[in-house]
Amino acid sequence: MEDRVPLVPAHVSVAHAAREIAKLDTEVLFILREGKLAGMVSESDIVRKIIAAGLDPESILISDLMQTEVTCIKSGAPLKEACAMIGQEKIRYLPVVNSELEPEGLVNALDLLFFFESSAEFGEILGG
Repeated sequence: MEDRVPLVPAHVSVAHAAREIAKLDTEVLFILREGKLAGMVSESDIVRKIIAAGLDPESILISDLMQTEVTCIKSGAPLKEACAMIGQEKIRYLPVVNSELEPEGLVNALDLLFFFESSAEFGEILGG
């Protein structure tokens, strides 16, 4: 799990969010509203829905673009559960939240793959 969660507040512009994506060298940002996870946006969302459509990223709030249905996992959940959620939901990023929906970390599918690549537990973790 990564402790650094790429976050921006809901009131920033799409242009600001795009600069954060570049600065953090990530593909996704999670959006906070009042300290709680409110949504997410990917760099491809910005390109396809704003830039390619000819819209002005400075004049659009990230909260107007964000996906509000975000699959999360509770802090302390077993790794097997995170693997299952990523596979079942076909997602690459799984935010880890506490009981108040405050982000605490991030599970990245690619990181899981590298982690388990040489592990004898790989089949066992995935239920095989």
